[in-house]
Amino acid sequence: MSDVRSASEAHRGQSVTVAGPIRPRSRVIIGWLFTVVILVAITVTVPVQDIWDALSRANLSLLLLATVPMMVNLWLRGARWAILFRPHHAVRAGEALGPALVGLGLNAVLPGRVGEIAKVALGARTFSTSVAFTASTVVGERLLDTLTLLAFLGGALLLLPPADTQTVVAVFGYTVSSETLTHVGGKLGIAS
Repeated sequence: MSDVRSASEAHRGQSVTVAGPIRPRSRVIIGWLFTVVILVAITVTVPVQDIWDALSRANLSLLLLATVPMMVNLWLRGARWAILFRPHHAVRAGEALGPALVGLGLNAVLPGRVGEIAKVALGARTFSTSVAFTASTVVGERLLDTLTLLAFLGGALLLLPPADTQTVVAVFGYTVSSETLTHVGGKLGIAS
């Protein structure tokens, strides 16, 4: 321990370079390189000319109008994630938005929900929380998404008209009738 103190005392006032975290400039360069690699991968595998043709025929005013609810949706996702950190950590919606957007972006271009892992890593570093706590908030988000989808599905099932008992449909080689659906719905606890 005295060697560490004497070494730090000897270097006071001098610039000391220590191998450690990546400097901010290096992070920016690595980020830009990663972005270029992803863009090249996308342009090689996606018919860019077809996309450009479709965008040139699109109504620009409607596209701009559609960005408003999209931006509100993204901000609400950040706010929801920030709420899941309370009462243990005071995270604001604006702070949570950055890692949430990185996670969504990576999920959009990479397979296997890699964005969730990146979101946990960025969130833990940004909010100074443990990886386990941050991962539990992401799992909580997925549970909330699942419950919301189930609620919408239940509402849609309640709004459907009664099934015609004489209708029979072939699905993947199996015959499915309304009696079969009523039986399965009864077993799942869905009111008919």
